[in-house]
Formats: sequence, structure tokens, C-alpha cells
Amino acid sequence: AVNERATPYLFTTGTDRTGAFAMTGLQGGTWSFMVSAPGYRATAGSARAVSIRGEARVQLVLRKVVDPSEAPGVNRIDVVGLQTSLQNADTLMRAGHHDQALAAYEAILAQAPFLTLINLQIGNARLQKRDYDGALAAYDLVLKADEHNEVAIALAAAARAEKGDRSGARAMLEAAAARPDAGREIFHALGELEEAEGRAEAAVSCYERAAGADLTWARPVLRLGILAMGRKDKARASMLLERVIILAPGTPEATDARAALDRMGK
Repeated sequence: AVNERATPYLFTTGTDRTGAFAMTGLQGGTWSFMVSAPGYRATAGSARAVSIRGEARVQLVLRKVVDPSEAPGVNRIDVVGLQTSLQNADTLMRAGHHDQALAAYEAILAQAPFLTLINLQIGNARLQKRDYDGALAAYDLVLKADEHNEVAIALAAAARAEKGDRSGARAMLEAAAARPDAGREIFHALGELEEAEGRAEAAVSCYERAAGADLTWARPVLRLGILAMGRKDKARASMLLERVIILAPGTPEATDARAALDRMGK
């Protein structure tokens, strides 16, 4: 399971004899699941985990491979080594070594090609290099495996907007938002687009929908607090920023919220 927005963002587990599996400790948000087994084609799906609503469920169906040479060699994958490689690649990414991180992610994907969700990290590394077409191509590979992956949709829209194609970004997000099961990632990304285009009221509406979709998520609450500061609504801004610190202590969002509260107090 992978969630680009979570820390840690990767969980692995096995199934029982019936194919059932369970994961505990997933942070709230949209998680993408990739299931593989020797002799079967890998398949992907997604589900939203929201801690206050109980367990999320996802059902995936594996199909047999006719040509054995096409089967993913999951039994030959060193899972512990794979996780270590991912951690090392993430460290390179955080340190700003984008070329090295990109090479590391691509090596991981070559080792475990059924982990198509690694393309999220590949896309992010390419985006940092301002390789917009390369980033979009990587995100598209995720969407080919899971067309409703909200993290990939949000990241692809952000790449389009940064490239200068804001109309394309908006069309992509609005199509996703029209789905009855649209979730927090889509509304937050729409809020960012509205805010970037100077439509503060529309941004507030989107961020409120994102926060309502997951009451434990601090990111939209932070943006709502910042926007309240911009409206000189100190009481609401203080309430929202203090809520961020409660929801996500020790995170960059909490650091930003404290800094905003300090600025407001001056």
C-alpha cells in the first residue's frame, strides 16, 4: 500500500490462504494497493482510510498469466531490501539530490516492476527538475493502473498548472470532483488552484470540503487558517491554526501554523 502524502508512505503485507489481508497503522487518506503473486498479473486499486470512520475495505481480483514469463517474480523480491532502498531514495529526495533520487527510484522500479506506484516518486523527482512532460508521463502510468488514484490526479494537475496549463489542470480536477466518491485530495488540489488564481472564496469552499472529507487531515485546515488571516479574521484564524497543531504535532504543517500564529500576534 502506498500513500504519497503519508509518513511512512509504504506498507507491505501478505495474505492468508483465502487471499484476505489487513493493514493497521495507515494514516488517514487515499491509499493505493498493489497486489501481486507468482503466476498472476499484478493489479491495483485504492481505498480511503479515515481513522474516525473505522476500517476501509478494498477488493482486488488477480488474473492468471497465460505465459509464465510474464508473471512478476514476487517470490524473488527482497522486501526488506526494497524498503531500505525506498528509504534511501526518499532521503536523497528530501536532501534535494533529485538526479540521484530519480535514478534510485527507477532502479527500484526495474527491480520490482509490479510496483507501478513508485511512478509517483519518479514523477515528483522529475517535477523538481522542471521536467513537466516526464512527470506527467510518470503520473499517467499510475493512472493507467488505477484511473481514480486521487494522489496521482492531484499531482498531475499540479504539474499541468506549474507547466502553465491551468485550464487542463482545472478540467482534470473538476472531472474528478464530479465523481460521487471524490475525496480530500481532489478538493484540496482544487483549493490550491483557486487560491493560486486569486479566488479566495472558492478556495475556502474547496478546502472546507477537503477538511470535511477527513476530519483528521491538517493540510486544508492550515490553508483555511492562512486565508482567514488574509481576511483579518483573527479569531477564526487562531482557532484553525491551533487546530492544525493539535491534529498534526511535529509536522511541517504544525511548524507553519505556529509561525503564522507568531506573525499574527505581532
